[in-house]
Amino acid sequence: MTRPSCKGAITRCLIAGGGTGGHITPALALCETLQRRNPQAQVWYCGRPGSLEHELVRAHGITYKFVCAAPPAHGLWSALCCAVMMLVGLVQSIVLIVKCAPQVIIGFGGYTAVPPLLAGLLLRRHVVVHEANVLPGRAVRLLVRAGAQLAYGIAPRDHEPALVKAWQRLRTRATFTGNPLRESFLEATAEHGRALTGFAPDAVVLMTLGGSQGSRMLNTCVPDMLRLLLSVAPGLHVIHITGVADADQVRKAYQTLRVPHFVVSYSTAIGALFRSATLVIARAGALTVSELCVCGVPAILVPFPHAADNHQEYNARVLSDAGCAVMLREAGLTPAHMAEAAGALLAAPARRAAMRTALQSMAVPDAAQRLATLLDTCRATS
Repeated sequence: MTRPSCKGAITRCLIAGGGTGGHITPALALCETLQRRNPQAQVWYCGRPGSLEHELVRAHGITYKFVCAAPPAHGLWSALCCAVMMLVGLVQSIVLIVKCAPQVIIGFGGYTAVPPLLAGLLLRRHVVVHEANVLPGRAVRLLVRAGAQLAYGIAPRDHEPALVKAWQRLRTRATFTGNPLRESFLEATAEHGRALTGFAPDAVVLMTLGGSQGSRMLNTCVPDMLRLLLSVAPGLHVIHITGVADADQVRKAYQTLRVPHFVVSYSTAIGALFRSATLVIARAGALTVSELCVCGVPAILVPFPHAADNHQEYNARVLSDAGCAVMLREAGLTPAHMAEAAGALLAAPARRAAMRTALQSMAVPDAAQRLATLLDTCRATS
C-alpha cells in the first residue's frame, strides 16, 4: 500500500491519543508547534468525552471531537462490549476523516488512538504513530505493519534481544524524533521552582513523582526512606508529587518528618520543579525519562513492574546503561535499599555532575519540531 506525499507545511492535522499524561502531553506539544508554525493550521483532537484528554485539550482551545473507544477486556461479554465500542469509534472516525479531510492522522498511544488510526489506514490517508517508549507496543507494531509511519521517542539499544525482536520489520518505516515536550516545560527555570517551593537557592532537594497518575509504592516508600536518609543528609528538602489518590496520606506522613517539604497532588510547573531538584526518584515512563534528559537531573528510577510488556524497565535501562540513572526494581525494594542508593548519590557531587552531562547528551529538546517536520515531509495530499 503506497501513500502519496509531498513537501510543505501541514494545514490540517488530526491527532488522537489519551489516557495518561505520557500520551496527552506530547500531543499537546505537537499542537503548539503546528499552530506556532502556521497559525491558520486546522488541528483536531479526537478522544472520549469526559476523559483526561478532553479536559486538557479543551482548556487549551483546541477543537475536540468525540470518538468511542474501550480498553482491552477479558471475558466474553466484556470483550464483546469492547469490540462494539471500537467498531462504533471506527465508524465515527471514518466520518470525521471524510468530513475534515486531514492531511495526516497521528496517534500518541492509548486505546483511544486506535479507531482514528485504523480509519486513516482504511481510507488510505497518511498515518503516523508515535511510540514514546523504547519498546514498541503490540498495537504500534501492528499499525506500522499495516502501513503507518513510526516516529519514536527513545532510541533502542540493539543488544537487547526483546528490543531486537520488537523492532524487526519496523526500521524501514521508522524515524527518531524524540518525545515532544511543551514550551512551558522547556522554558522553565530552577529559579521559578525555588520560588514555588520556597526553598533556598542552595538547598539540596530530593524530588519524588510517580507519573501523571501517581505511584502508591513511591508514596509509601519514600517517606519511610527519608526517616533513614535524614540521618546522613540532615539538610535535605523534599518535593513530592503524589497523584490525586494518595495526596492526603502523603501530607500526613510528612507532618511527622522534620524536613522542609513541598507536597502537591499535581503540578503544571513540573519543568521548574525538576530543574530545582538535586536528585529525582521516579517511575520510568517515557515522558519522565525524556524530561529528565532535557533537565539533566540525576535520578533513581523504579520501573512500574505491571506496565505492558514491562516497557518501563526497558526505558530505565536506557538511562542506567548510559550512566544517567540508577535503576532499582520494585520487587524486594525496601526503604533501606532506597536510602542507600539515594545517600550514595547525594554524597557524590562529581558522580552527579557526570550523570547530568550524560543525560543532556541524550536530550532531544526540539522533538516537537522534529515531529512536525516529519509530518510536513511525508504528509498526504488532500
